Order: sequence, then structure tokens, then C-alpha cells
Amino acid sequence: MTFHIRYSGEFLSLDGTAWRCDILQQANSAFSSVGELVFAADNPLVIEWEPVPKEDVICGSVATLKIMSPGDRTYIDLYSITPGQIRLDVYRENAIYWSGCLDPEFYEESYSEASSYEVSLTFSDFGILKRLKYNLTGMQTIQAILTDALTRSGVNYSSLDQSLISTYLSETRATLDKLAVQSLNWTDEDGETKDLYQVIEGMLQPLAMKMVQKAGTIYVYDINGLHGSAAVSEIAWSATDQMLGTDKVANNVKVVFSPYGDSKLSKELEYEGVFSENMVWLGTETLQPVEYYSFFPNYKEGYDLDNIAFTIFFDAAGALPYVAGKYFKILPILGGEECNGIRNWIFVGHDSKDSGNVVRKPSAESNAELFRTERFYLPELSSADRDKQLIRIQLPLLLDPRYNPFEDAGEGNEEDNYKAMDGIWPMIPVMISIYDESGTALYHYTNNSVHPDGDVGQLSALLGSWESGEASFGDCMLQYYDPTDVRTSGCSGWKTNRQTIGSGFTAIMPSFQKLEPGQYIPYPPAGGWLEMKVLADVHIASWFLPWSSVAADVRAAFLAKIRWCLYKAPTIELVNNNAAHSAITADDVEYSGVLNEDALDGIEVETLCGTLTKPIPSAKGLYYDTSSAVVSEMTRAGRKDHPEQLLIGTLYSQYAERKTTLSGTCDILTEGLRYLTDPALPGVKLMLLGEVQLIRECESQITAAEFAADEYTSA
Repeated sequence: MTFHIRYSGEFLSLDGTAWRCDILQQANSAFSSVGELVFAADNPLVIEWEPVPKEDVICGSVATLKIMSPGDRTYIDLYSITPGQIRLDVYRENAIYWSGCLDPEFYEESYSEASSYEVSLTFSDFGILKRLKYNLTGMQTIQAILTDALTRSGVNYSSLDQSLISTYLSETRATLDKLAVQSLNWTDEDGETKDLYQVIEGMLQPLAMKMVQKAGTIYVYDINGLHGSAAVSEIAWSATDQMLGTDKVANNVKVVFSPYGDSKLSKELEYEGVFSENMVWLGTETLQPVEYYSFFPNYKEGYDLDNIAFTIFFDAAGALPYVAGKYFKILPILGGEECNGIRNWIFVGHDSKDSGNVVRKPSAESNAELFRTERFYLPELSSADRDKQLIRIQLPLLLDPRYNPFEDAGEGNEEDNYKAMDGIWPMIPVMISIYDESGTALYHYTNNSVHPDGDVGQLSALLGSWESGEASFGDCMLQYYDPTDVRTSGCSGWKTNRQTIGSGFTAIMPSFQKLEPGQYIPYPPAGGWLEMKVLADVHIASWFLPWSSVAADVRAAFLAKIRWCLYKAPTIELVNNNAAHSAITADDVEYSGVLNEDALDGIEVETLCGTLTKPIPSAKGLYYDTSSAVVSEMTRAGRKDHPEQLLIGTLYSQYAERKTTLSGTCDILTEGLRYLTDPALPGVKLMLLGEVQLIRECESQITAAEFAADEYTSA
């Protein structure tokens, strides 16, 4: 649907200027007729910018339209429309001057009169942004996000003016198309997405930028740019209500950036299918619509419905990050372990009554993709910063020959096959890649040539490497073994992979035995989206024999014994590249500065975007340039520093010393964004903090404050 004019009317202001007001409504087609607006005699149109402090980002405005109702409740249906469906466009001499959507929170009209009574309609330009949720994905420039927000708000404007941005990114002015943020930043830990008002405020605040609608243009600017480059208007006072005052002085300023970075990149898996303790299935009826199987403590228990150990449920639907495979949930009844994950295969019976050959579902083992993680963004880091961290991947695996993998091996629970697993090390093929924004593989990880030279000792010799291009089968194997006893099984029960070490070594050193489980891989050489694909194959090796040397019939005989192959959710996390390999965390970052020690109150700003003093790749809210590199410094007024420090500098320039304020009624200010002067205050520049425009009366009631450029000089 698009906006179509539903009501329209014109009036002249006292100076003879023609003004037109169009009320538009979203509809599939134009309305058959356009109603005429009849304006009230007093203050038919008032546009108000509520006074806001200099550090506030969004300077929103409200238009109040007073019209005469030609009949009983003529306009009441406008307030029954979904927010954002009704818009007011104000034209000055046929040029767009102001635009905003109807505020449905307030409506009032006379109930005692049948017609020709006054009705007030209230419209807001940026208020609608609080009702719209962010819905973009991936890396987005600030300009793309802002343009999308304004488009969704319905506001009609002539242009987005960034000419008064005085901040620089290297040698380039930091206009909104030069900076980007991750869409993930706008969803919190509970899965709640922020509204567009919060998003715009969060993006612009650390940059000391402000946004306002003036004379049909949306301006994004900084105070330093307004002071140095804006046009000027001299105030023409038109009444005797002028007041002289002073702006606030602040003691200090503190800027706090909460990056919400977690060392753990991956998400938990939630089973979203049906399950219940009352649902038991022993292969005697059709499984519809839910697929599930029940198991006894051991196979010889028979069909005793009062002795069900656990039931495992399957469903094709499950919470992201997984996009393939089938999800499972194990529900303990008298035994078993409650957990969720992804199925490769499970035991569902024997091929005949007297045969020991197991029947699995599904039964095929191939190098087909079983499941994949979601893609996690990792920014490009310098070589020195890359060396300080590693990625650790843990993939819990249940590869088990027992009928009931949660009970001890014994009679009826495959004791012989369980013992045959001794010395067997499973290896799971995976593909780990870094993709660009378009989905092209930049690099893939490989550990297929990793083999220790003698003893297994330093991790650095076993990290593998990143190679250009797409991954392929065999590039990477995850290996399962007990580093303290290489002759035991890497199968049976839930096991987590260890650093892949191949085979043919002489001993595993004590320090390596203490290494936390997982595959440690280097940080990638380029920024991009990290993804891991898990393939359905299972390979076997041992401490003395690599899987490639195991005869095909031996591998087949081994796999024939396996009843269960399940995976829990993989954990992908960032760890420090040190002896402890501790998780990398992103604590709040605080920037602070003293403005005036004699002042009483300080200013505290909590930001949703920002920069860090040390690289934390998982941190959200970071600024990126167009090459997807993390931005940590910008330049304004000759000073190069973190944008938070530049923001503190801007606030110091405004609030370290007492500055003059003026308020009162003057000739209407209908031109675009500019600073003001007054003949009685030579050399003083004033910025509008708030304004009420009485359109017909050609008056502006203003609140203005003296302001200064950022007080830095070039080095």
C-alpha cells in the first residue's frame, strides 16, 4: 500500500505565505474524493520541537492541526487506523516543509455539538520509530539503516543532509555511508529486537551526531560542524517576552559502552517438537505424526511398559542455528539423560529375530552434510591481534555400540561390542569456512596434514592453517580420544573432541593432557562469517594407526557395531592464546573526563555502539568501515581519538563553562538548519534547543543556547 491524499486544505499566514496541509492515508488505490480541510481561526497549525539538551541525539517534533469538523465525528476514524497509516504533509509555497504520522495515543473532540466544532489532530515526525522494530540483517551502513527507518516511518522529506558532519575517518569525512554496524547488535540476550528509535539513537550518540527535521530536510550533523559550517540567521525579536539565562555546567562526563560480547559465538539448541512422558512406542504401531522410540534398561527386559528407561523424540523443526538434519530430545523416564541435539543414526531393531545385525535409522553413512551452524561474524584483525586469540570448537558426540548407551555394558547391553571399542578413536569430518557478505568462501580451515613429530607437546605445532577458497571433504577432522590413556576408547558415552593430533606419536606430554577439550584453530586471516558444516561420515583411527590405513572391511565391521551416533550442539568460542586458554570476555568500557570540578552534577551516557581499548571480535556494537575493518579512532577538530573521547571533548566545549541562553518570541524561522546570532551578543553563536512555530501568526517561540566548537587544535 502507498499513501494517498484523503483530506487537503490551504491557508495564508499573516505575511501572505501560502501553506497547504495534506492528510494522507495508506491504501491500495487513490480515494474517490478528497475532503476539504477547514482550519480553525486561532493557531490552525503549530509545529513544536521540544527543548532537548545538546547531548541528545534525536530532536523530534510534533505538529498540531486544528480543523473544523463538518459533521458529527468526521475525523474520529483516523484514530482507529494502525499507527503509521495516517500522515500529515505540510507545504510552504508548494515545497515540502514538514511531515509526520498521526499520534493515535491522543484524541479529543466535542461531544455536545453535532458539527462545526474544533478538532485537534497531533502528528509526530520521529515518534513512529518507537513502534517499528529493526528488521535488517547482516552488516549495514548507518546510512542504509537510517534510510530504511525513514522509509518505514512514512516521513516525506526532500533530502538527507550530512553537510554539517565535521568528523573524519582517516582522510574521509565520516558520513553515514562510510560507517557500518552489525544487525546482531540490535537483538538482546532475550531475543528482543530494539525499535528504530533506539537503533538510530544508539548509532549516532557516540559520534556526537544529532538528527532533526527542518524545512523539509532531515539533517544529521554534529555540533562542531554546525558551529563551523552552517548558515546563520539573525534573531528578529517580535515581542517583549525575551529572557536571558544560562545553560548548565557539568562536573564530569562518563561514556559507558556495553559491547555485550561473549566468548561463546554459538547458540544453544532447543528442541521445538512434541514430547511427553506418556508417549511410549515399542515398534508395534505407526509413528504419526511424531517420530519417537522408547528403550528399556537393556535389550533382554522385553516389552515391560513399566520399565521404560527413556524415550527419544525426533522432529525436523528446531531452533536455529541448525538448517539441516533432524533434531532429537531424550526424555528420561526411569533412566537415560535429558538432552537435545542432532541425529545421525539410532538403533531401531534387528533385521531378523535371530540375527544380531542392527537396523539403524537412517542407515546411510556418507560424506553428505548433516547439519551446519549459523554464521558468526568475525572482524578483520591485525596480525598482532590475531596472534593473541584462538577459536575453540567443541562437538559432543555419542558414538556407542550399546543398546542403551546410558547403562553399563553387560548381558543384554552389548558387552562384547563395547569392549571391542578399546583403542578406537573416532574422527568426524567437518568443513570450517569464512565467507564474505555475498556468501563467497574466502578461506577454509585445514588440519589434514597435522602430525606430531615425536611427542605430542606444544599446541602451537598442531593448530592447522587457513587456506584460500572453498572447503572440501577431508580438509578437517575432529578427533575423539582420552589423552591420559591412548589405549582406551574415544567412543561410548558422550565424548567431546580433543585437539586433532593424527597418529604415530610416541607419547602425550602432561601439559597437553591438561588442555581443555576442543579443536583449537587460529583466528582467520580475513574478516567474514564463520560457519562449520558437520558431515555424516564417521572414520576411525587409533594412536598407532591413522584412519586412512584402516582397511575398508575393518571400518565397515566397526561401524556395523555402532547403534547410536548423536551430536549435541557444538560450542564455538574465542579464547586467549596463552597457557590458560581462558575465554575472551567483553566487559563494559568506560571513558571519562572532568569538565568543571566546581559544578555539582555530571553527565553519564550509556551507548549501544562504540569502540574498544583492546580487540574483542565477538563484541557487538562496534563500528566498521566499508572494508569491514573495525574502527577504533576518528578525527574531529584536529584531534584523533576514540569517538567516545571526541564526544567527551564536544561536551567539554559546551558544559565546562557557563554559557548564555535566550528565549522568547521572534519572527518565524522557516529556513533550514542554521545557527543564530543576536546583535546584543556580538561574537556569540546560538543553537536552537527548542522551538514552537505558530505558522499562521508567523512567529517562533524559541529556546536557544550559546555553543562552541570543539576546543582542539591540530598537532
